[in-house]
Amino acid sequence: MFRARQPERAAVIIVYYIIASLKKKARSGRAGGKPAPGIISTKPALIRYAKSLGLITVQRFFVLDSLALENVRRADSQEAADFVEILPGLMPKVIRRLTDEIRKPVIAGGLISDKEDVVTALGAGAIAISSTNPGVWFM
Repeated sequence: MFRARQPERAAVIIVYYIIASLKKKARSGRAGGKPAPGIISTKPALIRYAKSLGLITVQRFFVLDSLALENVRRADSQEAADFVEILPGLMPKVIRRLTDEIRKPVIAGGLISDKEDVVTALGAGAIAISSTNPGVWFM
């Protein structure tokens, strides 16, 4: 779930995970029988396919070291995903660096558990927060 950074244009978009491969299932792009607005995935091929279906696409990166950070930069030039999500989202210096270096909007996710985490990530330049914690969704 994402919460927009600008209160005057606040919107919440629920992005469903697609459990089965989009290419193999007739129910592609659906979650619980309802149309899914988009997906989050670490797989570039799945991102490209979902994009071809007109879904909102978020490419997830686990930024654990400098090599992972370089992978985010490389992916930015490939034009596949609409957004980049970095995990863990508790790295304001990394968020700031990426928002300065890449063209795609950055979403911060993972380990965000309170208002301070949300404010810090958004203040560092993330456009939204991704969280499975319902307590974070309505802050």
